[in-house]
Amino acid sequence: MAGVRLEFAQFGHFEYFNIYRNSVSTAIENLGEPIGISLTMYYEDLTVEPNQDYYYRAGVIRGSVENFSEEFHVKTLIEFDPPYDLVVEFKNDETNRLELNWKLDGFVDEQRYYCSETPINTENLPVPKAVLAGDARAYVDTDIEAGRTYYVRIGSVKNGIEKISAEKLVTSEKLLVFLPLTTNAVDYGSLGLTWSKQGSITHSSEGAYFNDDVASWIKQTTH
Repeated sequence: MAGVRLEFAQFGHFEYFNIYRNSVSTAIENLGEPIGISLTMYYEDLTVEPNQDYYYRAGVIRGSVENFSEEFHVKTLIEFDPPYDLVVEFKNDETNRLELNWKLDGFVDEQRYYCSETPINTENLPVPKAVLAGDARAYVDTDIEAGRTYYVRIGSVKNGIEKISAEKLVTSEKLLVFLPLTTNAVDYGSLGLTWSKQGSITHSSEGAYFNDDVASWIKQTTH
């Protein structure tokens, strides 16, 4: 619950304080009715809304006389939570990609997707890789390379204020397959494989690798 606590000092005898609140700066003669009274030198206003301007005065009562404090201005904070329960998974069936989903309570103006190969410093954020709608709760990033480590965060933005999720780390794995083959021998049985070519394949008498990446060898061994 949003709230404003007012504290003030009064020297000498008093009976009580009237508390006045307006949404704009207001002269004493236009204050209107007080929002409450206080018998002590503090007051808690629990009827405020987030991201609003409030202008307060206290009027001290002694007998039939009321004297007013100076006006003081309060800006209440914006209330919303950062994204949470972020899940990031690497998938490589046909397309290398990161699949993300998360939770977010409340309404925000936009969300920002951060993805880096180094840990993400929340005090010095990189440029977001994508800007998402405020109601998004999932995203797929297809600009991903195999064999890399990625650090991921989601930011939620409202009225220029951004709150950042916890960081998730995910590794995009390479698939390395060894197929032992025999020569001058009779093999029994079969191994059923379905191949889907993505990109280029380079092959030789020793094996094959993909997309000019020699780390992705499918190597032939003989025995």
